[in-house]
Amino acid sequence: MLPWCSPANHHGLSSRRPGFKSRREHHLSLPVLKYNKILLNPFSIPTFVKKFSNPRIDSSCYIAPSAVVIGDVIIEKDCSIWPNAVIRGDENVIRIREKSNIQDCCVIHTDREHAVIIGKFVTLGHGAIVHGANIEDECIIGMHATILNGAKIGKGSIIGANALVTEDMEVPENSLVVGIPGKVIKNSKEFREIAKRNAEEYLEIAKYYKEKV
Repeated sequence: MLPWCSPANHHGLSSRRPGFKSRREHHLSLPVLKYNKILLNPFSIPTFVKKFSNPRIDSSCYIAPSAVVIGDVIIEKDCSIWPNAVIRGDENVIRIREKSNIQDCCVIHTDREHAVIIGKFVTLGHGAIVHGANIEDECIIGMHATILNGAKIGKGSIIGANALVTEDMEVPENSLVVGIPGKVIKNSKEFREIAKRNAEEYLEIAKYYKEKV
């Protein structure tokens, strides 16, 4: 057996391979980077220059115990945030207007150039991702759909399950979008009423859980 493969050698010398550095030694030997006048080690958690406020959540909302809401987040009255959803406003503001629901395992995030605004009576289906986008009133974002930076979803629209709305895409009002990349395949004013009914159903479900707790 090679000496550095055994727990210790017979001469009391280090059992490590010559030139080997422990993870800690390697970490400490790495260069320190400059980032916005703050010294950061590449493996440290970044310290943001801007100090973000705490979430502001209306008392009428239902927030599931396992949901995570941190940073500059505003959630207006009668909204509901369901299990394992993550809403992280650490680089820009996230605003969710009244009577909207963010279902299980959704992710909402921003970057420094793109805030997130979600209108009234909006449903984000299970596992949907919204990153730096604007969703207007009475929309449904289907399960596992993804909405990217700078996109705008017009009022009364439905984004189909698993669809991808690409960066800066503007979806006209009352549209149905499906596919990867997403394309508008239909336009109907009925979508707005469908979205509103869906949001109203979640108002009742959230009320039940809030009163139960």
